[in-house]
Amino acid sequence: MTVCEDRSHRLWAGTRDGLNRIEDGKITCFTTRQGLTNNAITSLAEDRRGTLWIGTSGGGLNRFDGKSFSAYSTRNGLAHDIVWSVYVDPHDAIWVGTPAGLSRLAGGTIRTFTTMDGLPNDRILATLEDRSGNLWIGTEGGGIARMKDGVISAYIAKLDPPLTFAATFYEDKEGTIWVGTWGNGLVRIRGDEVISCSSRNGLPEENVLQVLEDDSGYFWMRGLANIFRVSKRDLDDFFSGRMAAVKSIVYGRAHGLKSSESDGGGGQPTAIKGWDRTLWFTTTDGVATVNAGEPGGVQPQS
Repeated sequence: MTVCEDRSHRLWAGTRDGLNRIEDGKITCFTTRQGLTNNAITSLAEDRRGTLWIGTSGGGLNRFDGKSFSAYSTRNGLAHDIVWSVYVDPHDAIWVGTPAGLSRLAGGTIRTFTTMDGLPNDRILATLEDRSGNLWIGTEGGGIARMKDGVISAYIAKLDPPLTFAATFYEDKEGTIWVGTWGNGLVRIRGDEVISCSSRNGLPEENVLQVLEDDSGYFWMRGLANIFRVSKRDLDDFFSGRMAAVKSIVYGRAHGLKSSESDGGGGQPTAIKGWDRTLWFTTTDGVATVNAGEPGGVQPQS
């Protein structure tokens, strides 16, 4: 499952059964009957023009302009018709992560990058362009790659266990890169220093599928089995060696959640921060909202 908010503040939720638009309490469902090429939605992103880009599991990349759907597939040059992630960069280029490489759509032209271009692995899970113009690329099996000045190279992160599965990226206002991983918890990249914080150091699990930052000094994370938050101050103290472990607050049924588990489908993104600072998380029972200013208030949505 995946979730996205558009510039009109409408929420979009992609599921295995179609694309749902939530507006003023009303849910409108879009499926192949309305023009999608596949009902299994894996990723969502909106560009500066308000166009919604939709990754599918088998139907390639779909495009919705508010009126009709169109699609890009392997017939148009896309690396694969299974799309794992869609990212719109600051220049409005569309980066599409697939099991067979990273495709870039710009100006109507698709170019695909693979291990032949320097990627450590062709199974692409996430991308992010940082404020310096570097493109960070997360892979399944090859860890992290970085495109700098048009050149792709593997980013060596000396961690134990080795980092092989990079699921998501987040850049904070200081320019620090945070990486959510499978198996290594939360990884911080600051300059040449790469350090991880995992279940051995206070996180409730080793898997971090999404990282959000609220306005009160907390990182919220969508794990495979948990939704949890950690004080950024605790994280800074841990990474600086002033603390041996961080304190995680885990949210569950006691806070109003029907389920805190991810559906495990690998959607991107699995959590977002809305225009009104509300945090949205996907779960096995739908979408849940959190008012980050009132962390006790979790509202499950079907």
